[in-house]
Amino acid sequence: MLGSGERFFVPFALMLGASYFDVGLVVALPLLFGSLSQLFSTHLIEKVNSRKKVVVGGVILQALMFAPMMLLYFSPIHPVTLFIGLTICYWICGHIVAPAWNSWMGDLVELQSRGSYFGKRSRIMEFSTLITFMIAGWFIHLMKEGHQEYIGFLTLFAVALIARLMSFYFLNKKYEPYFEIKNESKFTFLQFLKKMKTTNFGHFVFFAVLMNFSFYVSAPYFTPYMLKELHFSYFQYMVIVAASMTSRIIFMSAWGKYIDQYGTRKILALSASFLPVTVLFWMFSANFYWIVAIHIIAGFVWSGFELSSFNFILDSTSSEKRARCVAYYNVLNGVFILLGSLLGSKLVQMNLFSAPPVYAAFLGSFVLRVIFTSVFLPQLKEVRPVETITYRKLFLQALLQPVHILKNK
Repeated sequence: MLGSGERFFVPFALMLGASYFDVGLVVALPLLFGSLSQLFSTHLIEKVNSRKKVVVGGVILQALMFAPMMLLYFSPIHPVTLFIGLTICYWICGHIVAPAWNSWMGDLVELQSRGSYFGKRSRIMEFSTLITFMIAGWFIHLMKEGHQEYIGFLTLFAVALIARLMSFYFLNKKYEPYFEIKNESKFTFLQFLKKMKTTNFGHFVFFAVLMNFSFYVSAPYFTPYMLKELHFSYFQYMVIVAASMTSRIIFMSAWGKYIDQYGTRKILALSASFLPVTVLFWMFSANFYWIVAIHIIAGFVWSGFELSSFNFILDSTSSEKRARCVAYYNVLNGVFILLGSLLGSKLVQMNLFSAPPVYAAFLGSFVLRVIFTSVFLPQLKEVRPVETITYRKLFLQALLQPVHILKNK
């Protein structure tokens, strides 16, 4: 679903005639509405009295969203607008199950092995997505050369639909432990906001949503910049994204191991410190090989940041409150992602440089990442006893971990 579906939403929107502003909406609006839908997730869990039923129900509906997407090419009116509407429905179906899934998985995986488990799980997911994405990227490249680009996207979305139905089958077979939401574990979104300043999880939420705000000042515009401004082929686009995914696969297990050993806060701080330069490097050169190199670096950094962020949420929330905490956190995320995307779109439209207009969004994202990392990272605390290690030693260990693995083999 990811490798042949979601990864091609922006290229598909560009084929339908989307502008930079439209691309920003394609990326941000579905995430916003998907996040807002999570306000109803906990009520849904309570109503059906099962996290599993919420997850499998959302998954089947999400799969079916690909069917109307496949027909948009023939729409006589506003295909881009209709595509944005369908992606909103797609993300609502996917996001409304997230709190239930996080709570469910938090109960299934033991605290001491969460880093290693989710590191391995993410590595398997990245590998399968990489293989699918490379095949899909090569396929759509050939279809475009044969002037059958739409048929290519139609095929990819059909594969995504079938794959999501298969995941529904396996999720339906998964064990669900007993779960009960007690009255003392319930709290409103307003109560959550009021307590944010006083809790470690609240400090993390401040940091994470503001970092996502800074990411999405630039994030929606990398793909159109490569495909429209630099005129990269679909094959080159596939190679660039595959480079990042391969890097993530290589380093994911190492980050998971170090999260168990040295804690989520240490990994989060180290990886977040490098995030500003990953966007700044885009302004140095438009060379294809340089951009491939940026994605390799970004894969190393992002794998650590995303895995440690996910584990930080699991470590700092209780089983009874986790679904509600995740839902409220994601609501804030969706709002700030939209705001970041709109700011980036405004910066692109202002055309502040004689260089490509997206450079303004890249620079704005860099400045904000530096500010938020400097201000909010020091406020986070580790939530469990862990071994101590210097950041320099941890960085070198993580960077050289693949070499050690090859030597041992």
